[in-house]
Amino acid sequence: MMRYWIFALLALFSSATLAEVSPCYYKVTQVKQDDMLWIRSGPNIKYQRVGAIPPSATEITATGVDISVDNTFWLPIRYQGIYGWVNRDFLTEDCRCAYQVEGVKSDDQLWVRAGPSVKHEKVGAIPYNGTGVQVTGLSVQVQKDYWATIRYNNIEGWINLGYVTKQCDFVPLSQCDYKVNNVKADDTLSMRFGPSTKYEKVLAIPSDKSTIKLMGEGIKVGKTTWIPIQYADKTGWVNQHYVQKNCQTPSVIKQ
Repeated sequence: MMRYWIFALLALFSSATLAEVSPCYYKVTQVKQDDMLWIRSGPNIKYQRVGAIPPSATEITATGVDISVDNTFWLPIRYQGIYGWVNRDFLTEDCRCAYQVEGVKSDDQLWVRAGPSVKHEKVGAIPYNGTGVQVTGLSVQVQKDYWATIRYNNIEGWINLGYVTKQCDFVPLSQCDYKVNNVKADDTLSMRFGPSTKYEKVLAIPSDKSTIKLMGEGIKVGKTTWIPIQYADKTGWVNQHYVQKNCQTPSVIKQ
């Protein structure tokens, strides 16, 4: 249980990078106008409420990946400065990027249909090189294909997501890697599961490493500032005193 909550805390604190890197916000769905979507301190209705989101709210930021608890998916989020968990069923993606058609021959087009299957009638078509396709809802799987509701010009309907790709350019939270600093050559920097020496070590980072990724904003625990980082495909926390920026030429990430 302790290890579970360490990961949960890491998901919540590692918010800034995800907020910048993800091309999509979330918005509330399927909540009545006289009701609210509750934010809880943990991924279950057993946990206390820490806030509420109005039924028409948008710009909700995911701070980690969703997890399944008792057949319900819960997502760690941030909304207007409140961090917590919400039932994933009551959120839908609110993407600020578009999609472009891919994998369609130049003498063909991508059909927009009335429902999520080729069995449904055609309601429109998108050119083989069409761009600016807006996904307007969650995807559903029908047999082996994923379908989603979209809007293209004045056409609304369903398309097979196998024929589109995201059309987004965005800049990461930090354009700089970090490197180990103030650590002796024969010593290592400990990455921990949480922002304190009380937490177990995830791994040890050699003193000469310079490919450390910042994953969010730091927090102060006592007199020490801890920052969430990624190194060697692992995420954890390190004492900020022992790393420094290692800036190179800024780059744009494409997704």
